[in-house]
Amino acid sequence: MGSAGRRALLGRLAALGWFARRGEVATTQAMAMLLDIPELHAATLSLVTERTGVDLSTITRFQAEAVHEDAGRPDLEGLDEEGCPLLMVEAKFGAVMTPGQVRAYVQDQDRRVVDRRGVVAVLVPPHRVVEAQLLIAQVRDEWASAGLSHGDTAMVVLDWGTLLDRWEAAVAHLPSGPDSVAADLVQLRELCLTLGGLYMRPFGLAAAGPDWRGRADDLAIIVDQVTRRLLPPDDRTWPVQQEDGYAPFRYLPGGYPMPGSACAVGLSSRFADEGGSTLWLRYHRQTPHFRAISDRLLATDLRPTVRTDQGHLWLPLTVRADLSGELLVDDLVGQVRAVHALLLPPANRR
Repeated sequence: MGSAGRRALLGRLAALGWFARRGEVATTQAMAMLLDIPELHAATLSLVTERTGVDLSTITRFQAEAVHEDAGRPDLEGLDEEGCPLLMVEAKFGAVMTPGQVRAYVQDQDRRVVDRRGVVAVLVPPHRVVEAQLLIAQVRDEWASAGLSHGDTAMVVLDWGTLLDRWEAAVAHLPSGPDSVAADLVQLRELCLTLGGLYMRPFGLAAAGPDWRGRADDLAIIVDQVTRRLLPPDDRTWPVQQEDGYAPFRYLPGGYPMPGSACAVGLSSRFADEGGSTLWLRYHRQTPHFRAISDRLLATDLRPTVRTDQGHLWLPLTVRADLSGELLVDDLVGQVRAVHALLLPPANRR
């Protein structure tokens, strides 16, 4: 942050839509340029080695966005004199992270790095660290379930704040001024703060209880994304609706095997203000087969959490305080589908 709270130029530019769309590419190129500076090069390798125990001291240069044979394109590769990618870095702000990306980089590194250990690092804003760690854990679990190995490659999650702290400490002894490395790092930090802020943060205390009001717009987005995923493909006849104390919400097929039933997923401000969850699954008392649905769900382990206010059936959805983005949507969609599965005859449940 500049003097008197003035934001550095790149931090302000990054908030503009046309810049933000290319923000990750701009940041990757800035990193590659800065990693030519010996102090920043050494600080980066030291941080990764501390986290993984892998010796990366033979890395001599970094290359941005090298294209692999499978068309994969990691943001940065740290190469030794022979061109072996001992370090691959996937840098993210708001873009979706997928297990497939991580798998592809690990497999490519295993193929190209022989008789040495390499590292695949996912670099994210601090509020996406848990998401990235869960992603890597998912990759490890998938390999373990399939009886596969990821060779000698280590996988690690780094956050932008920690990396920039290390970089600033590494150049603290160098001259400062408008054309200094320190000045470049001020610009880069502001760029990262802005781009990171464009991505929805985990809900934390706003996942339940009255703090939800500060994240009402984000919760409305989550309601829309979750319900869109649960609608039949290409079906846009289920609009978002509003009711007093339950807004926004959207109806969707109710999961009961007999046709016609519906349920809704929405934000219950009343229940949240009482200290409960923010998002609730509701079966309206007038939905077809309501009595059968109610009897079946009240006979399950969900009974202690169910509410019957206004004669409807309300089931709380757990908004994970530490998740955001696609992982949070996936988790909530899974919870709704789990309720629907309870409505099926036992022989049809998976």
